[in-house]
Amino acid sequence: MTSRRWAIYSMDNQYNYTMARQLNPETGQESNLLHDLHSSIIHMAAFLRNKICEEFGWDPTTYNRKCREKPKRGKSYSEAEKLIIMTAYMQTLQIAFDQVEKQKKALQK
Repeated sequence: MTSRRWAIYSMDNQYNYTMARQLNPETGQESNLLHDLHSSIIHMAAFLRNKICEEFGWDPTTYNRKCREKPKRGKSYSEAEKLIIMTAYMQTLQIAFDQVEKQKKALQK
Protein backbone atom coordinates (compact mmCIF):
# COMPACT_ATOMS: atom_id res chain seq x y z
CA MET A 1 0.00 0.00 0.00
CA THR A 2 1.45 3.33 -0.97
CA SER A 3 0.56 6.65 0.54
CA ARG A 4 1.40 10.26 0.01
CA ARG A 5 5.06 10.84 0.44
CA TRP A 6 6.52 14.01 1.89
CA ALA A 7 9.83 14.73 0.27
CA ILE A 8 12.42 17.19 1.44
CA TYR A 9 15.29 17.91 -0.86
CA SER A 10 17.85 20.56 -1.60
CA MET A 11 18.60 22.06 -4.98
CA ASP A 12 21.25 24.75 -5.22
CA ASN A 13 20.96 25.44 -1.48
CA GLN A 14 17.27 26.19 -1.87
CA TYR A 15 15.13 23.97 0.32
CA ASN A 16 11.88 22.79 -1.14
CA TYR A 17 9.20 20.83 0.63
CA THR A 18 6.73 19.12 -1.62
CA MET A 19 3.94 16.67 -1.24
CA ALA A 20 3.35 14.22 -4.03
CA ARG A 21 -0.05 12.59 -3.93
CA GLN A 22 0.04 8.91 -4.62
CA LEU A 23 -2.98 6.69 -4.80
CA ASN A 24 -3.23 3.23 -3.38
CA PRO A 25 -2.94 1.02 -6.49
CA GLU A 26 -5.30 -1.57 -4.98
CA THR A 27 -8.19 0.76 -4.14
CA GLY A 28 -7.44 3.90 -6.17
CA GLN A 29 -8.16 6.01 -3.08
CA GLU A 30 -5.98 8.54 -1.35
CA SER A 31 -4.14 7.58 1.79
CA ASN A 32 -4.84 8.31 5.44
CA LEU A 33 -4.61 12.04 6.29
CA LEU A 34 -3.44 11.39 9.86
CA HIS A 35 -0.67 9.11 8.60
CA ASP A 36 0.42 11.74 6.09
CA LEU A 37 0.59 14.48 8.73
CA HIS A 38 2.45 12.21 11.14
CA SER A 39 4.96 11.32 8.42
CA SER A 40 5.51 14.99 7.64
CA ILE A 41 6.39 15.73 11.28
CA ILE A 42 8.93 12.91 11.29
CA HIS A 43 10.50 14.24 8.09
CA MET A 44 10.64 17.77 9.50
CA ALA A 45 13.14 16.60 12.13
CA ALA A 46 15.43 15.34 9.38
CA PHE A 47 14.98 18.61 7.49
CA LEU A 48 15.95 20.63 10.58
CA ARG A 49 18.98 18.41 11.20
CA ASN A 50 20.15 18.78 7.58
CA LYS A 51 19.65 22.55 7.62
CA ILE A 52 21.62 23.01 10.86
CA CYS A 53 24.37 20.63 9.71
CA GLU A 54 24.68 22.65 6.51
CA GLU A 55 24.82 25.99 8.37
CA PHE A 56 27.49 24.83 10.85
CA GLY A 57 29.35 22.36 8.65
CA TRP A 58 28.56 19.50 11.03
CA ASP A 59 27.99 15.88 10.18
CA PRO A 60 24.88 14.12 11.58
CA THR A 61 26.93 12.49 14.35
CA THR A 62 28.08 15.89 15.62
CA TYR A 63 24.51 17.21 15.43
CA ASN A 64 23.19 14.28 17.49
CA ARG A 65 25.95 14.67 20.07
CA LYS A 66 25.27 18.39 20.43
CA CYS A 67 21.53 17.73 20.80
CA ARG A 68 22.14 15.43 23.76
CA GLU A 69 24.93 17.50 25.29
CA LYS A 70 24.13 19.35 28.50
CA PRO A 71 25.43 22.93 28.64
CA LYS A 72 28.57 23.20 30.73
CA ARG A 73 29.31 26.14 32.97
CA GLY A 74 29.86 29.17 30.81
CA LYS A 75 29.95 27.04 27.65
CA SER A 76 26.80 27.42 25.65
CA TYR A 77 26.13 28.55 22.13
CA SER A 78 27.08 32.08 21.20
CA GLU A 79 24.31 34.54 20.42
CA ALA A 80 25.10 34.21 16.69
CA GLU A 81 24.87 30.41 16.87
CA LYS A 82 21.58 30.62 18.77
CA LEU A 83 20.23 32.96 16.11
CA ILE A 84 21.21 30.54 13.32
CA ILE A 85 19.58 27.62 15.16
CA MET A 86 16.36 29.55 15.82
CA THR A 87 16.21 30.79 12.23
CA ALA A 88 16.56 27.24 10.91
CA TYR A 89 13.87 26.09 13.34
CA MET A 90 11.49 28.87 12.30
CA GLN A 91 12.08 28.09 8.60
CA THR A 92 11.29 24.44 9.26
CA LEU A 93 8.06 25.28 11.08
CA GLN A 94 7.04 27.77 8.38
CA ILE A 95 7.37 25.06 5.73
CA ALA A 96 5.18 22.77 7.84
CA PHE A 97 2.54 25.48 8.34
CA ASP A 98 2.54 26.30 4.61
CA GLN A 99 1.95 22.64 3.76
CA VAL A 100 -0.89 22.36 6.27
CA GLU A 101 -2.52 25.47 4.77
CA LYS A 102 -2.26 23.97 1.27
CA GLN A 103 -3.75 20.74 2.58
CA LYS A 104 -6.56 22.64 4.29
CA LYS A 105 -7.39 24.65 1.16
CA ALA A 106 -7.41 21.46 -0.92
CA LEU A 107 -9.93 19.91 1.49
CA GLN A 108 -12.19 22.96 1.37
CA LYS A 109 -12.56 22.81 -2.43
